[in-house]
Amino acid sequence: MESLNAVKTNSLIAIELSQLQKQLRQVSENRELRDGEFAGALKPQIAISKILRVIPSPPTDIQPMLDAHSDSLGSTIPVKVRTGRVP
Repeated sequence: MESLNAVKTNSLIAIELSQLQKQLRQVSENRELRDGEFAGALKPQIAISKILRVIPSPPTDIQPMLDAHSDSLGSTIPVKVRTGRVP
């Protein structure tokens, strides 16, 4: 009878462990999705900040502004759209 109880206890522990592993995988997948969404939302903000840093420069030299604008477009537009091909 003791061995039957031990098997039952071990089975319950194994089931609970399996459920916890499944929950952990789901939490991890959700976190990866949120991290990806956050990174995607952050790119335009970074691009805007680069442009805003250049605005105070002298108005006679527009090259830094053009460079910042070009860089910001490069970081917000997917490579396929910019080049016409998939990397």
